[in-house]
Amino acid sequence: MRKQITAVLLSLLIAAAGSASVYALPESTDASSVTDENSSAESADDSSQEKTSEEEVEDDSVTCGDFRYLPGNYQLCTLTGYIGSGGTVKIPSSLDNYSVFTIGSGAFRDNAGITAVNIPQSVRTIESEAFLGCTGLTRVVINDKVTSIGEKAFGYADGENKIEGFVIEGIKGSAAETYAIENGFEFAEHHHFFGLASISLTASCTKEGRLSMYCTDCGQRAIAVVPKTPHRFTVKQKTVAPTLTSEGYTLYKCKHCDATKKLDVVPKLISIRTAKILGIRSAYTYTGSYIKPVPSSVTVGGVLLKKGTDYTISWSNNVNTGTATMTIKGIGKYTDTVSKTYSIKAADIASTRIFDLKETYKYTGKEKKPKPTISFGSRILSLDRDYTLSWSDNINIGTATLTVTGMGNFTGTKTVTFKIVRQGWYTAGGRTFYYNTQGEPVTNSLMTIDGSEYYFDNNGWMATSWQKIDGQFMFFGRFDGKRVTGCNVDGIPIAADGTVDTSGYNGTKIGTMMTAHNYVEQICKPTDSMETKRLKVFKWLFQFPYHQFRKLNYIYKNPGWENDFANDIFKYKCGCCVSEAAACAFMFHEIGYEDVYIAHDTAHGWVYMNGRVYDPLFAEAKSFSANYDVIIPPGQYRHTAVDMRKI
Repeated sequence: MRKQITAVLLSLLIAAAGSASVYALPESTDASSVTDENSSAESADDSSQEKTSEEEVEDDSVTCGDFRYLPGNYQLCTLTGYIGSGGTVKIPSSLDNYSVFTIGSGAFRDNAGITAVNIPQSVRTIESEAFLGCTGLTRVVINDKVTSIGEKAFGYADGENKIEGFVIEGIKGSAAETYAIENGFEFAEHHHFFGLASISLTASCTKEGRLSMYCTDCGQRAIAVVPKTPHRFTVKQKTVAPTLTSEGYTLYKCKHCDATKKLDVVPKLISIRTAKILGIRSAYTYTGSYIKPVPSSVTVGGVLLKKGTDYTISWSNNVNTGTATMTIKGIGKYTDTVSKTYSIKAADIASTRIFDLKETYKYTGKEKKPKPTISFGSRILSLDRDYTLSWSDNINIGTATLTVTGMGNFTGTKTVTFKIVRQGWYTAGGRTFYYNTQGEPVTNSLMTIDGSEYYFDNNGWMATSWQKIDGQFMFFGRFDGKRVTGCNVDGIPIAADGTVDTSGYNGTKIGTMMTAHNYVEQICKPTDSMETKRLKVFKWLFQFPYHQFRKLNYIYKNPGWENDFANDIFKYKCGCCVSEAAACAFMFHEIGYEDVYIAHDTAHGWVYMNGRVYDPLFAEAKSFSANYDVIIPPGQYRHTAVDMRKI
């Protein structure tokens, strides 16, 4: 039974020690043969310890923890007292480097709190009455190294009475069994309980190890055999890649020896050449970017492969029109490649966008060939590489057509239109117009052109002479139409900001000139020359009947009389010779003549201009040739006028 229990305990220790094999030293083996702690104790004189008197112990004893001891020779000591709290007392094998060799007489005497005691392997002698009177002590474990136990060392409550239920536990055939038999105490065979004490030999992958273990009760030593440790294959030697015909592996060497092992074995590679590829169209349309179709599935032998794990994809010739190639390359446990082609077709040029094409272009009588920017997505296309241009109806005013024809990566055509229009100054029928960038004539507007201000009426005609615009008088050159500011015109001051001084007779004169201007417009054609206009307005005056509203000789020195006489014709359609001459002078001035005067002798009036005489009344009544555009010789009354009033 003892061997069975010991085997069970050793099995548990084997599990704790890494499946070590454990064996105990023979019971007859002296502990001193395993450890040297008691080697000198065998030759010591036991009697020298026994002769020590109680007085000497008390005088020379030393306290260490819960124990008191008396040091002796050879680093041995005698336990002389206990000051602990009781319970189970495990007597140490040494105190302050002194091996506990003897438990002295009365060392634990009358300590009722002690319930159990373990005697260590170092003790050889237990003196008499060492535990006398320890009435709570019911169990003592005594190792087989103890050779001498004194009278009534333990088990007695006093000199005669035994402690009920007291048991001595020890090794059969030892001094402990003898004491139990002689004193009539129960004896129980002791079973060792081994705990790990130290590693006496470390196991490796090439040799077994040894563990030294000691019984926790009696201190008996046992040796556990530790099996060889597994190899530690951590030193990489080489890696062999798998192929279609052989597995791959990594060869490792043991960290502690030369043993090697193939690890990380990889199966033979599988060819991807027979892969079934789905989800790739036969043709794609040019986009200007890389066209990279990805298959919906790739299978080999019915196994669905995973992109990035089993294969990678690359593409070539996959931008421009033509035949592109997709290549699938096996990775991981797959190898080889498989390719699939697809075509890239030209994109419709109609899908492009056209920039930098104006809506209108100025008519010049020459071909208009705008070259706009054409984009496809974010890319600007190149003329004669991606497309060509052609134009039609692109000379005359009207709608022209631009046709973009795709080439290279593009196909088809795209047409856009633009207008050819008049822009800027334009003269037609004797009238001057100004066309904006949209080809429309400017109307009813003051407009600054090249730093000068012009006015265009409801018909788009450039205005000349005096005009009233938004309630304000303005003067525009009679030939160039430019607005005049900061000077006198026709004797009327115009401020720098264009404000006209209409005080006095200025306002009346401006009104008369505007009326004269309107009559010239009615009488003459815009295309007439100045001479023709001059003749037309001169003859136009012949139609009006003679009527004298006032006599000049009374008022010719007053300002503004020329306006009154001219308006006889313009407003009342009749008048005298001065009336016709005044109206004629105002209209000549509006035609564009500068030095125009009304001359008179206080009774008769005529026009004097550039040294020549124009007399409407006499031309009609007497002789045209003698009174139109003639030089008056000296001596005639019209050669020297009494007064001349400049228009």
